[in-house]
Amino acid sequence: LTLDTSVTIDTNNTTNDGNISFSSTINGTSANTQDLTTDAGSGTIAFNGALGNTNSLKNVTITSGTATFAAAVHMDGNFVNSGIVNAGSVNWNVAGNWTNSGTFNHNNSTVTFDGTGAVITTGGTGTGKAFYNIVINSTGTKALAGAIDVDGTFELQTGTFICTGYNQNYAGNFTLTLGTTYTKGGTLTFDGDLILTDNTAVKQNLGTIVIGSSPDSVTLASNISADSITVNAADTLTTAGYDISLTDFLSIAATGTLNASAGLGGDTAITLAGTWTNSGTFTCGTSTVTFNGTAAQVITSGASAFNNVTFNNTNTNINYTGALSIGGNVVLSKNTSITSTNNTNLGITGTVNGGYTLGINSGTGTVTLSGAVGNTTAVNSLSITGSTINLNGGSITTADVTSNNVILTGAVTLGASLTINTNNAVNDGIISIIGAVSAGNYDL
Repeated sequence: LTLDTSVTIDTNNTTNDGNISFSSTINGTSANTQDLTTDAGSGTIAFNGALGNTNSLKNVTITSGTATFAAAVHMDGNFVNSGIVNAGSVNWNVAGNWTNSGTFNHNNSTVTFDGTGAVITTGGTGTGKAFYNIVINSTGTKALAGAIDVDGTFELQTGTFICTGYNQNYAGNFTLTLGTTYTKGGTLTFDGDLILTDNTAVKQNLGTIVIGSSPDSVTLASNISADSITVNAADTLTTAGYDISLTDFLSIAATGTLNASAGLGGDTAITLAGTWTNSGTFTCGTSTVTFNGTAAQVITSGASAFNNVTFNNTNTNINYTGALSIGGNVVLSKNTSITSTNNTNLGITGTVNGGYTLGINSGTGTVTLSGAVGNTTAVNSLSITGSTINLNGGSITTADVTSNNVILTGAVTLGASLTINTNNAVNDGIISIIGAVSAGNYDL
């Protein structure tokens, strides 16, 4: 069947609504300007052949009725549905707007939005509103006009996808292709077992990410950037060695897991400007976590240790709640003051280096430094306050700067011979130990 002009088929009547059936393919002319509108009331509409497989139609509208599609669908214009659509397990290509105010049953179909600019209005989320697979293959911009729910995969192949502040749910693999642009919206929830990939050159800010609707597992296949990440209870985010950059917080709920072990991407680097809250499990592996906020940052590490940590906070203040354990090395990229909010222990297994000041105050907690301080890059000064200060690293070295002092306030226990060196060519610092010193030897 070829439409030479736009056609409306109306079997919607006051008393009796008729059925509409197309037994073969339906095409437009080469101009691709023909519209097809069906209005079947409570009747059915059967598309038994492909729609626009040779020459696409322009706009397709299901005003009422239950429409069932058995073969591929192509349109160069808009799709409007206020009836019931059973999409069939087929491919759809829509170049224009998508407007669904009725019911769209995806039937595991794939909808490809091609063409230029267009707006996607799903009418809501959940059954009757969700897509299965979505592909954006556009020369322009596709923009959401409401929340979107995708039960399968999402792939931004070409063009720009603007979320316009709306929430998104994806249950299948999520992929951004090199050269595309993704503009964040509301909350981006990954509620399936899936792979998350951003292949763009400059990683797109994915916004507010939520991992899982429990239990779900998300694995990275690239570095990613976002505002924040929340890993829900019983859900898992696996970095596979790729990096995470956050402008705000990271939160792991009870029984949630962030696995930052090394993988295909190498050693994971996590950078965040907000709070770190772990009530679940953080598997640090060989990762490095960098705190680079401009306001005071709070670390609640739970029962999980960090590996390497870099402090690059311009506000200088790092507050921790509960014990803080760093199993690797610490690098100071800014002056840093680390303070316990509830008199808990702090332990650093590796070395501490960087040409900045470091202050540690555990209140009545214990501070344990098992590695050397300033052995590679001398620190500008070191101040430690705690009920007990365990020093096992052998040396503390400060740089040739003013106020290059070492001040230890608390009972000091030496696990090995200790050398404290503040003797420099120009500036010599003060060494002050306010408390008893027990075990080992020390050289000042």
